[in-house]
Amino acid sequence: MRVNEPVTQRRVEVAKDATILSTTDPKGKITYVNEDFERISGYHRDELIGQSHNLIRHPDMPRTAFYEMWQRLQSGHSWMGVVKNRCKNGDHYWVHAYATPILDDRGRIVEIQSVRQAVPDEAIIERAEALYAKVRAAEPDKGELTPVPRTGVKLGIRTKALALISLPAVTALLVTILSPPILAQAGLLFLAVVAAIGGFVWVWQPIEQIFRRSTSMLHDPVGELVYYGGQDEAARINLALLYLQTKQEAVPKRLAGVTDHIQSVGTQSSEAIAEANERSRQQTEETQQVATAMEEMSQSVEEVARNASMGAETSQRAQEQTARGMEAVQQSADAVRNLVERIQGSSEVTNLVASETERIGKALDLIQEITEQTNLLALNAAIEAARAGHVGRGFSVVAEEVRVLADRTSESTKEIKSIIDSLQDGATRAVATMNESLEKAEETANFADQARQVLEDINSAVATMQQMSAEIASATEEQSATADEVNRNINNIDQMAQEVSRRTEQASSRMGDLADEIDQASRLVKRFARRQHNQ
Repeated sequence: MRVNEPVTQRRVEVAKDATILSTTDPKGKITYVNEDFERISGYHRDELIGQSHNLIRHPDMPRTAFYEMWQRLQSGHSWMGVVKNRCKNGDHYWVHAYATPILDDRGRIVEIQSVRQAVPDEAIIERAEALYAKVRAAEPDKGELTPVPRTGVKLGIRTKALALISLPAVTALLVTILSPPILAQAGLLFLAVVAAIGGFVWVWQPIEQIFRRSTSMLHDPVGELVYYGGQDEAARINLALLYLQTKQEAVPKRLAGVTDHIQSVGTQSSEAIAEANERSRQQTEETQQVATAMEEMSQSVEEVARNASMGAETSQRAQEQTARGMEAVQQSADAVRNLVERIQGSSEVTNLVASETERIGKALDLIQEITEQTNLLALNAAIEAARAGHVGRGFSVVAEEVRVLADRTSESTKEIKSIIDSLQDGATRAVATMNESLEKAEETANFADQARQVLEDINSAVATMQQMSAEIASATEEQSATADEVNRNINNIDQMAQEVSRRTEQASSRMGDLADEIDQASRLVKRFARRQHNQ
């Protein structure tokens, strides 16, 4: 058996008007508790739901008591008894408990309901505590249990009554025997006693029937001892009457608990409906805002579609202009390459001229040397002619002419050399300039190639942009159609939200009416329960 600790042995009083309600599944798992259960046990509802009901079992309770309870419940009968339960903090409380199984159409147990109240008499608690201690000490901690023996009554009412009635008759009979003269009187007395016994038997028969019915209804020797301190006909009949009374009171108390629960649920439902109504109102406002936003978005989408179409047209024009630019750049590149070829040809001619002027310079140098040599020879010839006198005068004239011619040749040679030097210098500068122009032309050609490649990339990008613009235009058209559809759906949702709000207000009003009806029913059930209890 589960042992719940700690145990303080401090008693918690249960108010006379308190009703502790709970339900379990057929295996004893808690499915419902009321507020009195939570308040007295100290457990919160969340700690109890789904837990085994033996969570509140006190270690002082004998296993046999619960064995008897489950035997009756599983056989489809209700059970009544005095139970000591444990609080969460280890305290305890005594209750007069009534448990009944709820059966389905097939006779199977689907739920067990338990109604517990304050024990009506302190003497009952004292007897229960003493008896449970004896039973607990005698039973094993583990293993199988056996039911409490169903003993017969001990010197019942009938036996006591017969003894009381027979005592005067026996006394009279003894007196008669001892006093023979009054034999006739003794006979009459004996007949009177016999008649009294017969009358008692006649009166006792209905009581015997009640006793047998009480036994068939509830035969609980432990309950008889606990509730009434004995095991006679009176205890058994009184226990059966208490059982019937408890059963009769349990129904309205359970109904009162149900109505309280329904009332609580109704209040919560009303609050939830009010909150739902407020949320519905907010949803309506937000839906209207969304509808407005969707309308604006639809307009924006249309604007984007127009801009996308314009972008596609602009991309088309840009692609055409880029194609023309590529053609112009290609023509420029071809012209630059032709120029490069011509510059290369001019450079070769200039280099050839420079080479030829260099050869001319070398020839002039040779002529200059010959001129100088001729001038030297003419000078020598003049000297020799002077030495020859008159004979050498003609030779001297010729030598002078040769010298003059040599001088003129020398001057012409110098002038030609100067011209050749200038020409050679110009050719050199022309070659350098042409080489530089060639480099620039080649660089320009490279730039033209790069520009053409860039234009090709731009053209490809523009083509992609054109395609994307077309796709964007198509997508925005679809998005516009979708936005219109969403806008229509939002308007439908708005109408439905308004309808839900209207229905919610109606439901809230009806829940208020239902709460009033439940409140009236609850008061009626509680008044009925109090009247039954007072009876």
